[in-house]
Amino acid sequence: MIIDREIENRVKAKTEELLKKESLTLVEFKLFFRRPSSYVVRVVADYFQGGITIADCAKLNKLLFSYLDQEKVIGDDFVIEVISPGLDRKLTTKSDFLRVKDSVVCVWLEESVKGKQYWEGNILEIKDESIVLNDKKGSVEIPLELIKFGKQNIEIK
Repeated sequence: MIIDREIENRVKAKTEELLKKESLTLVEFKLFFRRPSSYVVRVVADYFQGGITIADCAKLNKLLFSYLDQEKVIGDDFVIEVISPGLDRKLTTKSDFLRVKDSVVCVWLEESVKGKQYWEGNILEIKDESIVLNDKKGSVEIPLELIKFGKQNIEIK
């Protein structure tokens, strides 16, 4: 079955409104069918600086459930999943890279930059259209549009 984009946009807009009230940001949103006429609303949310808790996820789940139950936007048969992006969340936007500035990241590219499609280094700077990484050989500027995704290099001490 195909999801009605108007319904999807309405549920997503309400989700973003609820997140904003809780000072959370939307990392990922999906509305899909589990079986015919049974929806799943999956929300991946976090604070800008990270650190969303299980209690935060539960609260958002209740708020979203209350809205969907009252408004009947997607009927009566639905499941809501509100989850954390985890420590190894993908970095894809300028905002994602700003959150981990001065950290070591791994970046996978759509096209080569200086002959490489994979870079690992410390984020020195985030510009409007690019990031600057410092690796063992110096710095490299990578256009955001070429980044498939990045991951913060998490060191366990």
